[in-house]
Amino acid sequence: MNKVVELRHILQRMKSYGIIPSIYRTGYYFLPDGVKKNILKRYGFVRCDSDCDLQLVYVDPSEIDELNLFCNEMNALGMVGKGKGIWDKYNTNIKFNYKYTSLKRVLIEGVSWEKTQYYQQTHEIKGRKIADEKIKRYKKMYEEIASEGYKTQLQLYNSNGGDKSQYQRGLGDVYTPSELRIAIDRNGNIVRTADGFHRLIILKLLDYSDPIPAIVQFKHNDSPCISEIFKTTKPLNNHDLYSPG
Repeated sequence: MNKVVELRHILQRMKSYGIIPSIYRTGYYFLPDGVKKNILKRYGFVRCDSDCDLQLVYVDPSEIDELNLFCNEMNALGMVGKGKGIWDKYNTNIKFNYKYTSLKRVLIEGVSWEKTQYYQQTHEIKGRKIADEKIKRYKKMYEEIASEGYKTQLQLYNSNGGDKSQYQRGLGDVYTPSELRIAIDRNGNIVRTADGFHRLIILKLLDYSDPIPAIVQFKHNDSPCISEIFKTTKPLNNHDLYSPG
């Protein structure tokens, strides 16, 4: 990839998340991964392993209005846990994200995919073929959820079969279902951290209100207990897809 194009894409991504100037001005983004991990450990976060207590909850998609890129960076390092600090201050509204606005224009307003920022960035970085494949996939997802409802990764695996790894994602040293991952900020707000972003966008475009599964990845030290926020919580068995019920 052309380095100038790559740098421009990174800067556009930063801007789209509403974090210029913010995290990146501190220089955190440019530190080596080992240094980042040590910083995060001092704040209370740990690299996920089989001893970590991950919780699966069910949440109304309409209750998730924000995303947090700092949490996304922590996710890339395989971190989880309950921590202090101002990491939860770096939230931005999902509806300001270019992926949301682009998919809304195509799926709801009927605008040509080629006229959206999402297409233009994907085309510039990865080429037309990849850009076209993306919108085909998201249109299919939109139509399936609209007609059949949201299906969990377990339901998709049970109905489609195939390699179980297609429905999982690595998190630190373990694998978890490829469901939406969330954080709970100090005020008890539910924030998207990683995975399932396009599914969440489509659910919001459809005004879908049935609870969907999500994995609680981060909590702030000052956040309420998750039992006060969610009616149902259950431990998530690492290394496998969760069982129903």
